[in-house]
Amino acid sequence: MNSTLIVLISGLVLVSCSTSASTENTGETVPSLPPSRAQIASNTENIKKPKDPDNLTSEQNVSAYDGLSTGFTSNGRPWIGASSQGEDVMVFSDFQCPYCSRTNISFRAVLKKYPGIRLVHVNMPLGFHKNAKKWAKMAHCAGKQGKFWQANDYIYGHQRVKFTASSLAQHLNIDHTRFSMCISDLSTEDHINSDIKFATSLSVRGTPTFRFRDVNYNSSSIINKIRKENRRATSGN
Repeated sequence: MNSTLIVLISGLVLVSCSTSASTENTGETVPSLPPSRAQIASNTENIKKPKDPDNLTSEQNVSAYDGLSTGFTSNGRPWIGASSQGEDVMVFSDFQCPYCSRTNISFRAVLKKYPGIRLVHVNMPLGFHKNAKKWAKMAHCAGKQGKFWQANDYIYGHQRVKFTASSLAQHLNIDHTRFSMCISDLSTEDHINSDIKFATSLSVRGTPTFRFRDVNYNSSSIINKIRKENRRATSGN
């Protein structure tokens, strides 16, 4: 089985939501993050693409959002980016974490610049964020109606604005009753808890966290790593 590129967005001191952030020291120079979508480059560089990972669903389930392909893994986790034969990057994230909101924009730019990458979202609502788990359920249930990434961007963009499940459903133009029932369903709670358990098993303590080939990275160092991998792939070394 080919190794899957998993990038978990982990906590940084002063740049993450964490009670005890811990990331590996990669010894790499930390580059600046792209500050906004308006600065997304039209660069067409590609990271070398391996065979499609085993945990992805069939491509007939692929849709599009923000100029990128989207879909779900076989275990129900939403992804965005490369539609096939992509390198997988998992992001452990908290919808109430302000650093996750910023990285959501920055890494979207990376996905567009390096189209060989697919970002897989994993929930990690932190206990001291009172709305994080509730919002994670909303995003998950929006995904059940094909609108996860729309909900993802809306929630991150409205962290300081009071909104309800009803107003979110209206904004997304999805079925209100189905949405409400999903949020209160025990299976939704189980899905979020399963993500938290998965994060804990990988020693993820803060958000956002990236994990690449069994190494945890913060948001800056993973972007640097992706650039290095791209240069290596394009140079043939």
